[in-house]
Amino acid sequence: MGHKKSRNAGGKAQTPAAPKKTSLTEKFSIPRTAGLALALFLLDAFMINRGVLSFLTAALASFHVVSGSIGSLFREKTEPFRPVRSVLFMAAAAVVILSNHLNDKMARARAMEIAGACEKFRAAEGRYPGRLEELVPDFLPEIPLAKYTLLNNKFRYSGGNIEYLAMPPSGRRYYSLEEKKWKRVN
Repeated sequence: MGHKKSRNAGGKAQTPAAPKKTSLTEKFSIPRTAGLALALFLLDAFMINRGVLSFLTAALASFHVVSGSIGSLFREKTEPFRPVRSVLFMAAAAVVILSNHLNDKMARARAMEIAGACEKFRAAEGRYPGRLEELVPDFLPEIPLAKYTLLNNKFRYSGGNIEYLAMPPSGRRYYSLEEKKWKRVN
């Protein structure tokens, strides 16, 4: 079975036009790329909160720009929006890293609030609390979240140490109530 041929007004046979192939440029339009970059931001900044995915994406986007620039020297037809798409991903990665930094800074400030409440508890009770929940409601209205993320957003408290998961390469950061200083566990 072949293609059916139709006849035009003059009675000559016509073959139907082949379906148009979609180029990569059309598949990954600017709005679609912006949507993917936004999804990357939401996933990496507010769920994973590590920055690794964004770092890899920025590295791939950089490679994409460089390879496209070199390739355009040898091709007649170039992709005009290739650098724009790559820059969108690099911008999303930069915003994720900034967001992670701000989340870590906020977690550190909140840990210091908890440390202050622990010191007030110690002055009143003669000991540090066994659990952070002992601070509520007399010393803190509630135990704050460490960060605005879906995962790893709570403080841990053990042996007089207030701990949270920080952005790499810091690992787990903790504040020692006894030593009154910050430390980290990698």
